Amino acid sequence: MKKLFIFLLFSCVYLIQSCTPDFDVNAEWEEITVIYGILDASEYYHHVKVNKAFLNTNSDALLIASSMPDSSYHYDSITVQLYKLDADENIIETYSLDTIFINNKDQGLFYYPGQIIYQSDSVVLDETKNYKILVTNTRTGKVTGAITPIVNSFKISSYPSDFTIDGYIRFFAAINATIYKATINVNYQ
Repeated sequence: MKKLFIFLLFSCVYLIQSCTPDFDVNAEWEEITVIYGILDASEYYHHVKVNKAFLNTNSDALLIASSMPDSSYHYDSITVQLYKLDADENIIETYSLDTIFINNKDQGLFYYPGQIIYQSDSVVLDETKNYKILVTNTRTGKVTGAITPIVNSFKISSYPSDFTIDGYIRFFAAINATIYKATINVNYQ
């Protein structure tokens, strides 16, 4: 037993010392587009935020995130389009999103206060259709997109009126929704 332990110990030490980091964990640079969008059928204006994924082995990621040129596309280098699709994913309607520069983003890890977002004109979304957001980099030709259904509206059918611990909130689930969060605010004097 003692010989087996000594053998395993020397084997582990040998394996640990013989390992060398002869590979780079970072891949070659690749343009990666990140799209954040809020499409709400109850609203007329819809907003999309487009960023770049970033990596720099010579700098801190928090420092890069706080720098607009490293994590955001320049406003004139991309176009953002919203498409209404039929059941076969054919385009029914096309909406071009306008570039908007906002100056009121709160302080945080990412750059602030200025942000570039893309906003639709007055567009009424159809809850029964899917929508596609397509971002085209006009300098490199890279096209990135995503297709999403619209979460239909839902209705609360009952809620606790006596505010007991065992109270239930009942609602009709919305089509295309999977996560719900209930919040009850109690105001008292």
